[in-house]
Order: sequence, then structure tokens, then C-alpha cells
Amino acid sequence: MAFPPTAACSGQNNSTDWGSLPHAGYHWDGCTERFFEGWYSRVTLPGDPPISFAFMYAIDPKRGGMAQVLGPEEELHWRTFPNPRRFWASSTHLALGHSGIPGPGCRGLQDPFTFFQRTASGYQYTAHLNQGILPDPLGSEPIRWLYRIQPRFAYGLPPRATMGAWSYLPIFEPGWQILMSHGLASGWVEWRGRRYAFQQAPAYAEKNWGQSFPRRWFWIQCNAFPNHSGLSLTCAGAERQVLTRPEEVALISLHGWGSQPFLEWRPGQARLTWQVDPWGSWQVRGVVQEFHLWIGWPDLPSPGMDPVKPREPPWPHT
Repeated sequence: MAFPPTAACSGQNNSTDWGSLPHAGYHWDGCTERFFEGWYSRVTLPGDPPISFAFMYAIDPKRGGMAQVLGPEEELHWRTFPNPRRFWASSTHLALGHSGIPGPGCRGLQDPFTFFQRTASGYQYTAHLNQGILPDPLGSEPIRWLYRIQPRFAYGLPPRATMGAWSYLPIFEPGWQILMSHGLASGWVEWRGRRYAFQQAPAYAEKNWGQSFPRRWFWIQCNAFPNHSGLSLTCAGAERQVLTRPEEVALISLHGWGSQPFLEWRPGQARLTWQVDPWGSWQVRGVVQEFHLWIGWPDLPSPGMDPVKPREPPWPHT
């Protein structure tokens, strides 16, 4: 199928340099022994219900990497790449890849039209392209995907570090960055013998990195609202490490909402409360100036009311 040309961000961010987004480059310094970095990219196909494909890439520079694809009915397909020498990434912008098969061209960005001829297992990922193939050891058809991305919103206007200026220093564990709050994806995914083709489907991307992962965390994201095209909501909370002590922190961000293209509820600027069950129930509330936002499942509290008490064992915080 024909792809649209690689495009710069349009709309409110039409002056953005997508090669220099905050924290878009690979963070490993080449020396730190204990380190990981992970990338998450999702595309949501319209329908009733909609179908999402989530692509998750990870690297431990000493042990190797992994690629996972979460498809319809929450089926997961994954493969490991035990040789870290076949991983490559840019330290200045969003571009990375990993090949499980040695051979010419296994490092560095390849031509998308010859990628599948040269790679039997692997992926390549940039701000404007997501492509890969993961074989099935049981002998069925491999999972393959190829789609172009037109970014619309990064994080903030203009783009900035999701967790603030301090995130440039090795203070917080782990680091977290929303790379693309909203974009449009066109291409295809071959999954379990079926090809899903799409045009201008909502896309989202983020990453994390560091020497440790949160002991507990929650995460909510949607940018495929049926009646609000272009709206993107991201909410996350975690118990992270700040130097030698743990800290509970949360964030809510809203892009592309009416005449106000960006709103955020973040530590130090807003009052955030949340009550999260290990499974099946969560409620988050943010208040900043005149803006109040409630997010919840399965029920939302009415304005002016406190969130309902969750089932035990909860994770409450105020």
C-alpha cells in the first residue's frame, strides 16, 4: 500500500523539531552496570469495539532485549533478543532497532521496503516509522507490522520533559517521558493470519529508563475518544525512588481539548488524589486553578463528592 510522506508535526506544534524531543534519545552512558530502557507505542483501529495493537521494546545493554506485541483479545506475542550487540539506538533522537538474526544491515535504520527481505526477526522504530517481524516457534505465520506515523502532539506546548527539568539528572528512578501524546498512523499489522490495514488511526508513544522499576504503579491512557477526535488523556502514578528515599507521585495530562490545547495536573502545581485497586477499580482526581478532572472505573464520583471507597487492598493517596 502507498504511505504518506514522512511529515513534521502539524497543528499547534508545527514548529517542533521531532529529532530533538526531550529524552527521545537512548540514555545508557555505556558504563552503568544495572540499566534498562523501554519504549511503548500503540495504534488504535476504529470499530465497535475498537482494536488496539501495542508494541513494547526493551533493552538491558548487558543482557539483551525483548519485543512484545499486544493484539486483539489481549493476546501477547513476544520474542527475546539475547545479543545486545545487535541493538542500536540514537542518543540524540527517537530511533532504535534490534535484530535477532546476524547478517548485513542488522544495525542501523534499514529501507522499509527491503527490511523484511533482510530481517527474519527484529524491529526498527522512529518518530515516523514502526516496523518489525516476530516469528512464531510453533510454525504458524509470523507477526509483522509496518506503519508510518504523523506526530501531532508531543508533551506540552512547546514540548518539554514530562517530569520536569530535574528529570535530566539521575535523581528519579525510573525516568518517564511521553514522546507523542497524539499522532496519526497509516499502514498494516499482520496478526494470527489476518492483515489489519488502517489509515490515520490514533497513535501514542512513551518511554521509561533507569536502574530500577517502580515497586507499584498505575497508568491510564486514551487518545481514541469517539466524539472527540484528537483528544489525548494520559494519567500515571508510581512509587518511585528519589535518590535514597521512595516517593509517591502522579500526573494527569490532557492534549487537544477545545480551545485549550494542553492542560496538566502535576506535582507541585495541582492537588492530585487517587484510589487504585490491584485489579478492576481505580479513581483519580486532579484540581488545578479552575480545572477539575475526575477519571474512574467502573463508576465516577459526582462533582463535589469524594471518590468512593475502593475494595481492599487499595492504594489510596492524597
